[in-house]
Amino acid sequence: MRAYSDMNTHRLEKLAREKGVDCQIRTVEAQEDGRFFVFAVDGVPLRRPVSLGFTVDRAIHTLNVGSWRRYALVGEPTTLASA
Repeated sequence: MRAYSDMNTHRLEKLAREKGVDCQIRTVEAQEDGRFFVFAVDGVPLRRPVSLGFTVDRAIHTLNVGSWRRYALVGEPTTLASA
């Protein structure tokens, strides 16, 4: 997986900082989960990058809603535990 930053990721990081979260956002070659991902929060790399969506508009919406935080900050599992 090739991850890189560009003008869009810098803009998304600035928006996240305005929301009170210092995070590292990178663009990844499009895959099934998305194209924009959070790779680190407060300088701490995440075990798994958290998807913000495929488009800049979707990533902005996801940052504004804050739904990505439950996977990155709280560490809520993304799959159900086996019974």
